[in-house]
Amino acid sequence: MMNRIYQAGIGLVLATGVAAAAADPQLIALSLPDAKVMAGVQIAQARNSPFGQYMLSQAAIPATQLDQLKTLTGFDPRTDLTEFVVSSTAMPTAAPTNPLTGTVLLIGRGSFQPTKISNLASSGGATTTVHKGIYIIVAPNPAAVTPVAGMVFAVAFLDASTVVAGDRTQVEAAIDRWIGGTASSGALGAAAASAGASSQAWMVVADIQQLLAALPTAQSGQANPQAAMIQTMLGTISQVSGGISFGDSQISLHASVQAKTAQDAQSLADALRFLSSLATMQQPAGFPTVTPTFTSNGNQMEFSAAISEQQAESLFHQAPQPAAKARPGLKL
Repeated sequence: MMNRIYQAGIGLVLATGVAAAAADPQLIALSLPDAKVMAGVQIAQARNSPFGQYMLSQAAIPATQLDQLKTLTGFDPRTDLTEFVVSSTAMPTAAPTNPLTGTVLLIGRGSFQPTKISNLASSGGATTTVHKGIYIIVAPNPAAVTPVAGMVFAVAFLDASTVVAGDRTQVEAAIDRWIGGTASSGALGAAAASAGASSQAWMVVADIQQLLAALPTAQSGQANPQAAMIQTMLGTISQVSGGISFGDSQISLHASVQAKTAQDAQSLADALRFLSSLATMQQPAGFPTVTPTFTSNGNQMEFSAAISEQQAESLFHQAPQPAAKARPGLKL
């Protein structure tokens, strides 16, 4: 039963994450110091936007299951989770049996009932340990919660409004930072704060080079030109950051790409401008038209675009949807 609770919470986070984060500096400070990816969502703001309301209405988790989750735990992801920051060292690999390697840490802000959740977790088979006076809940079947190989999934409530979830070792390290009042010294911290200052949803990615190993260079023994082109483009990038801002009638997207040289930045802008034009010409009839802007300044390449809320809903409807599956209710 606890696995269903974990899955329900994670599923709702993903549903709201698509729709929305001004970064809380304390959440960034508690994140992984060696993160290669950081992202955040200000869910409280996203919920109030028209597209946020629309995405919540499209959530794949039935309201009855969320109501049951609230009854069991005192926690309702639809209203009680206000913000989260995710940091990760996990990177994709080319191995199908081990798609991710590394670790992930999620830090959330909201309204929780730690004692009630902990008691329910224990009744569902989870174990509880204590680290420096803070209880840690360890999932009974971590493989059902995370795709990261070898990760021992754990949850700790630092107080009634702050939760940390992820690999047990990193949860303990976050507790140490919380108690000691020390901030993570991660290289992405400053970039995350900058990206989150003007966005309701943001992301920063470093070590782009490691993504190259996961791209197939051949298919059925034949060269894959698309993968080769992507590898060439990624090879010129050092760091990427971006965000999304949700207004009453418009959604704005922006991204900043740090290239190795000014020439790389200009070439990247030219290539993306060409690919964008090509995609526009080949898009099916009735598909919403989005006109992005690509510019370069020194070794920075900037991207911006804006779409209406109605266009965003149309894009969502036209995107491929996973096959529907039966969803049994939560069981004790």
